[in-house]
Amino acid sequence: MTIPHWKYARWGLAVVIALCGFWIGTHQAHSAMKTKADVETFVFNGPWYTDDFGAKEATPMTRAYTAVVGLLALSRQETLYYMAREDSDGEAMTADYVYEITGGDLPSRWWSITLYGDDHFLMDNEYEKFSVKATDLEREEDGTFRVVISREPQPGNWIPMAGEEGEEVSLLLRMYNPNDGVLDRLQDIDMPEIRRVRKAS
Repeated sequence: MTIPHWKYARWGLAVVIALCGFWIGTHQAHSAMKTKADVETFVFNGPWYTDDFGAKEATPMTRAYTAVVGLLALSRQETLYYMAREDSDGEAMTADYVYEITGGDLPSRWWSITLYGDDHFLMDNEYEKFSVKATDLEREEDGTFRVVISREPQPGNWIPMAGEEGEEVSLLLRMYNPNDGVLDRLQDIDMPEIRRVRKAS
């Protein structure tokens, strides 16, 4: 059976329309991530913000956002995601600086903090180290921790910085199995502070 040429044309047009829709959605999601635009469902806590990533009730913008930063995002009941593109002083985080993250344990069974590049992928580095985990952190006597993000190796808790000059970076904090009541106080959780320390050498 021979398929008419006009059917191929219709299929081709449908593919083009779908790709255009995907491009527009991801472009809007990128814009929202870079500017923390007025996305109604975002919840802010200092430099960190979260949303219903992975939830069935997520808005179209949130779904586009999730498609860009995490294809396999779980529901809030399983994993709570907080993202930061700015430090605690409101300055955009870039590969040009050394940063220090300080705080205490987060209310969940397990948590981690991962560094990403401007393309929302892991930043390749010779140490193949991209994150810190609650179970591996060195801590002070009072239980608090300090993590340094820098190009130069650091003693203790360290995430290698890579990326080109001026490249914006982001942090993703994952809280697995958040404690009871956490979802009712997303704005009040004691989140880690992010401070710019100095210019990277």
